[in-house]
Amino acid sequence: MPMNKNTQNYWFSVIISVKDDVRILNLIASINKQLEHKKVEYILSFNGAKENFVRLIKDKISDNIENYQILISDDSGTAKAINLGIRKSSSSRIIIIDSDCTLGDDYFEIMNESLERNKIVNGRVIFEGNNLFSKYTAKLRTIVYGNQNNIFYSPNLGMHKEIINQLGQFNTKLKYGFDSEFSSRVIKAGYQVYFEPNAVVFHSCHENLWREIFIWIHYGKGRAYRYNSGCFGPKNLKNLVNMFSTPRIFSPKKGLIFNLFTCSYYFFRNIGILSALILKKYD
Repeated sequence: MPMNKNTQNYWFSVIISVKDDVRILNLIASINKQLEHKKVEYILSFNGAKENFVRLIKDKISDNIENYQILISDDSGTAKAINLGIRKSSSSRIIIIDSDCTLGDDYFEIMNESLERNKIVNGRVIFEGNNLFSKYTAKLRTIVYGNQNNIFYSPNLGMHKEIINQLGQFNTKLKYGFDSEFSSRVIKAGYQVYFEPNAVVFHSCHENLWREIFIWIHYGKGRAYRYNSGCFGPKNLKNLVNMFSTPRIFSPKKGLIFNLFTCSYYFFRNIGILSALILKKYD
């Protein structure tokens, strides 16, 4: 596979974990529109993908992009696939992007300049939906994450690999929420996450209700893991309540349907918390 020998000239290595999400084709198309895309290494880390899907994506990326690696692992989750990508990356700086995202204008130039000044950079995520359900999901995520710009959030994240070397890899016990768990380590170590509003990715939300509920439950499991590992502080009633708490996002102005939708999210998330606390299983 094509590989640039002048690896020291890469701005960074972009790591994309994917299983069977065809929306990665949209991401590849948006990469091709970036003026400086040849200054970047691309690592596609497939986890549990079928051979014909890997071949399809490889053919597509090889037609347009030179500096890439294809990595294949078993179906052990996104965190493991990202960890593999980090270990195999050539640059001293990495960017993690979800396969269901597309890049905004001048993304690479903006992230490069920001990583020159900061160890960890969280870019702006604009959530999008194509049907009524996914539009509600996009609205909810915008409200939840839009008020936490300085968090460690993996759909659009850049950092120096020395952070990984110091704090360890992503937690492979968690299907979702592994970035939040890592964020707790980042905060504990005293690092600051810089928010770069001009480094934009557009995040396509799931259109399938059951798939989204599955994700909500696993968000809860990740939250329970963080509580049990001390990320919320000492195990006491106050922090237990904090784990189950919800942001103040309910409002009559948002409409009855959206408020009911929000309630369902926190209901299933808290189901995930309870199941993980009782069963001590987080995957």
